[in-house]
Amino acid sequence: MAGCLQANPTRVLKFGSHKHHVVPRASGFSASAVSLSWNATSGSTYLWHMILEDVLENYRPGGGRLRVFVVTDGGDTDSPPPYRGMEGMDPMMAELRERGFDVEFHIVFVSCAGVVEGALAGLLGLELGVRGRDLE
Repeated sequence: MAGCLQANPTRVLKFGSHKHHVVPRASGFSASAVSLSWNATSGSTYLWHMILEDVLENYRPGGGRLRVFVVTDGGDTDSPPPYRGMEGMDPMMAELRERGFDVEFHIVFVSCAGVVEGALAGLLGLELGVRGRDLE
């Protein structure tokens, strides 16, 4: 994934109980430095609401497609309603679209497969074995 991200200007942020800038917006970065920052010290997962705030603070709509790559080890436990949990992505996306953003999300779960499958199955009302969700 690092190769794809380095092809364009990229910011790398770590969201936990707060936002931590790992790499400022730049073309190219050290994958090793980013890996060293991924150390599970954030303590919780505050995700969809913080991503919404970050996009609104740092980008303007209409400038092309914004690609957001999310690598997470858990569901959003700390965002305020309605952004909390797996389903919290839906109101975040709705608000970004209402404000004119064209956002493409790529989400990677780094967790025990059973935990992720169970969360997705519960959210989507499906049997275990789910491997993803069409977010369009």
